[in-house]
Amino acid sequence: MTRSNTSETSSHLRPTAALGAWAAAWLAGTVPADAVLDTLADIAPRHRFITDVDDPADDPMAAGDTGTAEMLAVLKTATFIELRLPAPGDPHGLPPGDVTRQILRSGEVLLLTTPDDDAPTLLFPGRPGTGSLRAGPFGATGDQFCWNIAQFEVPAAPLTDYSVGAAARDLKEATRTAADVLSDLPSMSSGTKDTLRLELAAATERRTVTLPPHDGTRADNLLASAARIDAILDVATARGATFGLTARQGEGGDAQIRELRAITRRAVTVGVNALIVEILGPPDTQ
Repeated sequence: MTRSNTSETSSHLRPTAALGAWAAAWLAGTVPADAVLDTLADIAPRHRFITDVDDPADDPMAAGDTGTAEMLAVLKTATFIELRLPAPGDPHGLPPGDVTRQILRSGEVLLLTTPDDDAPTLLFPGRPGTGSLRAGPFGATGDQFCWNIAQFEVPAAPLTDYSVGAAARDLKEATRTAADVLSDLPSMSSGTKDTLRLELAAATERRTVTLPPHDGTRADNLLASAARIDAILDVATARGATFGLTARQGEGGDAQIRELRAITRRAVTVGVNALIVEILGPPDTQ
């Protein structure tokens, strides 16, 4: 989905996916800097960096508003951008260590390849710590969004087994499984079909990644399918939590949901990264 098709409602779900795609288009010269600023505005009115990921409350930048100009300056140093959406047990090639543990808490990171560094610069949502700002979802603190900026001591492993074809096949099967998860939940008997339809539409909109103009449709298809599956899981999880499941039902449902979430994370990763390669060309491995 391109920005002209989106509503004015913004979301903090996977902000790195949209930011990475629009930043790549800006670096390639196909969109102006204002397009990246619009993407940041869709995420939150204000942005700031946290450089101390271990103790953000003591970070010298934590009390200020570093702004979007500084974000553009960081992104401008990149020669290539890559999205990773790791989770516990599924690190997406990130090396072990304290920084990765912080990234796993947010579940997303942009790897910015820069000419002068052996390891990429990392940009991911972070907590503001125990300061005056009240922490909401990762990165979100009222009208401000917090970003951690860090670096690995060693490069991340390449995602060599991530392909568009495999992601599309996994999504096709996951779509059927997600529908079964939704229909099998005891809570599905409560509420009308119209209510469920509205919940799914709202959840799908929250999960939709806004992309810059591009030629191919591979990324669009992957991201649209992943958004629909994630929306089903969001609604199913919310209703299961609201109306309650037995312990046995909950364990089985949780395992299914974790497996499906892994498939959608991989699909979004593949889709966004395929689009970035389409825009910027393949990364320089020299």
